[in-house]
Amino acid sequence: MLLKKFHFYRFEFKYLVDEKYQDFIRQDLLPFMRWDNYAQLKKQKKYLVNSLYFDSYDLQSYQEKISGLNSRFKLRLRHYGWKPANDIFFEIKRKKEAIVVKDRGIFKPSFYHDFIEKGSGNKLLKTVSTRRKDILEDFLFLKSKYQMSPKIRIVYQREPFEAINYSHLRITFDSHIQASKIIDFTFSDFYHNLFNGQFILEVKFRGLLPYWFHNLIQKYQLQRRAISKYCLAVESVL
Repeated sequence: MLLKKFHFYRFEFKYLVDEKYQDFIRQDLLPFMRWDNYAQLKKQKKYLVNSLYFDSYDLQSYQEKISGLNSRFKLRLRHYGWKPANDIFFEIKRKKEAIVVKDRGIFKPSFYHDFIEKGSGNKLLKTVSTRRKDILEDFLFLKSKYQMSPKIRIVYQREPFEAINYSHLRITFDSHIQASKIIDFTFSDFYHNLFNGQFILEVKFRGLLPYWFHNLIQKYQLQRRAISKYCLAVESVL
């Protein structure tokens, strides 16, 4: 099962890297990191991330991101694989200055289908536990207040690593990133490639980064960037 924490905060640094360095960077990471438990079950040590992003009619979340607003949020539904066969994650991702705060509720696929088909989860609030109910209520409140609806679906391959001796350090390689527009909960079959020949290396951590990661940054001359899959997807497909 993937990341069952309901609430967490961390720093997130992103780097856009040429694919030709991916194997070399992986080999440099493996003495200090290992693939996470879920990826260990996969032959290629990767899994597909499938995210449905919500936004207002005037694209408030997009506008707040590109304007650099220090306090902002995004709503999304996430599952793993092409179809929601297992757990569905309702997520509220907030950015407060440099800190990312994420709340997520875990639900069954039947909940997802009902939500997608009817556009509302209010009737289902009575069926969930208190902790998940709190998150779902927040999600529905923000969705209603800002009149948000699905705008973009983003899918990509993720190769995830967790540090062996650092409990709050995770690194992911996100590649083959594609986006499709959504209109009235209708999913387009056309996907647009966002980062041809490049992948996103993302570092998610709390506390201090270890010395070996700083050495890796210098070795490959990686430059930290404010990369947003969602914003690029909006600019590419809407």
